[in-house]
Amino acid sequence: MRVGLVAKGLENLGLESISAVCKTHGHKVKLFFDPDLFGDTDNVFNSQKLNKKLNLDNHIINEIIRSKTEILGFSVYSPNLAWVLKIAKEVKLRRDIPIVFGGIHPTLVPTTVLKNQYVDYVICGEGEYPFLELINAIEKGLPISKIKNLCYKSNGTVITNSLRPPIDLNKLPLIDKDLFGGWIEQKDYLLTAGRGCPFSCSYCCESYLNKIYNFKYHRKRTVESVIKELKVMKKKFKFKRVYFFDPIFFSDKTWILKFLKQYRKHINVPFKCEGHVKFIDRELAIVLKKSKCYGMDIGIQNINQDLREKIMDRQETNEDLKKGLTICDKVGLRYDIDHLFGIPGETEKDHFDSAMFYSNLKNLNRIKVFYLMYFPKIKILDSALKSGILNQKDVEKINLGEMKSYTSGGYVNQNMDNKIMIRYEKVFRMLPSSPFKKMLIINNNLLDYVPRALTFLIQFAKSIINKDYRFRFYIKRYLKIIPKVINILHLEKIK
Repeated sequence: MRVGLVAKGLENLGLESISAVCKTHGHKVKLFFDPDLFGDTDNVFNSQKLNKKLNLDNHIINEIIRSKTEILGFSVYSPNLAWVLKIAKEVKLRRDIPIVFGGIHPTLVPTTVLKNQYVDYVICGEGEYPFLELINAIEKGLPISKIKNLCYKSNGTVITNSLRPPIDLNKLPLIDKDLFGGWIEQKDYLLTAGRGCPFSCSYCCESYLNKIYNFKYHRKRTVESVIKELKVMKKKFKFKRVYFFDPIFFSDKTWILKFLKQYRKHINVPFKCEGHVKFIDRELAIVLKKSKCYGMDIGIQNINQDLREKIMDRQETNEDLKKGLTICDKVGLRYDIDHLFGIPGETEKDHFDSAMFYSNLKNLNRIKVFYLMYFPKIKILDSALKSGILNQKDVEKINLGEMKSYTSGGYVNQNMDNKIMIRYEKVFRMLPSSPFKKMLIINNNLLDYVPRALTFLIQFAKSIINKDYRFRFYIKRYLKIIPKVINILHLEKIK
């Protein structure tokens, strides 16, 4: 069967895995892709004006119509729901082909998504084998009532099939890295060593996956499985760096020490990963550094421990933060920090105190600023309703995917005005580069006169000086893709 997969933004590991399973079972797969240049999926370069000029919506729709695709699968997360519905609608009006939505948003609210007349099926949770079984059933005219993880409409009623257990990740075929060929250079190789997260933070979708899978969703592949993938792909793509995209890469110390020993022996290229202070000790930090870890992303979000514990369900203490980051500083392990705006109950003082804490860190490479984005059914919605940040109509809009993104500014926090948030956003961008950190924080009101673009350029320069490979990846990506997108738009215009 000819399968079409639709995605927007960066490389999508989930679709690469689905494509690998489909191809292994004899199906043909084609990607329809918008790199979303300067869009909401990019927290590095973000410009709505440029994004509007460079979007590929019409091209994708026309390409699908011109193709011989027999079934269309969409990767759907809350911020892109409006976009995928637009594409699905335009395709459905011109070609009556089955349309399948999978991903975190349909998993959270499958019934709401299926109310849309342009969506035929929803897959909840892990999608590789439900999608394969659905394709086979449609191709052979077989019933779909027993396909686990599948939701569909029957005589106007939404049918929700039962959820299958988490799959054995070690038995999946190697992901289809050729799916994004022409769009993604595999010199910076992206993969996950497992799925899920050991924590259930109130604002994160992982908490819902933990809930529906009875806390069995978080698991690691074997060391042998991950090393096998890296060896095969290194030979094929000759990649120069690796990025482990697990929510927390080293939550199991025994596993990570065993893995890093094999990684040094067989792969031995610089890598970056997602980390957590509760799992950092001196032994692990030394081994990470020895194994060419050039950076970690660490989510702190806010230094107010009470806010983190009671509103965000985060388990680390401020002492954990100090201990873990001090170890990184002493060992020479560089890291980025995620900081969040829009948390219910936050105050200006919380951001001031966070900035003062960050100012004492020695190996801090970059502070990445995000605005809290609400997903359906997650616990923090209760706190947002109670504080007045959201009302019930807002919750209904969130279920429909009508929310602001991480980068474009979240819902207005009643305790702070947006001017203060923008001021501290500038502080965090400039802080790692400033020789006068405390002065910058104390006199932050002067930043009202500093353009946002300048603070970005300062952050940009810092990342280049620090040889931030991941930041360079974004630059190279834009230099390669912008001419390609312009050419596609030109060709589409003259057809």
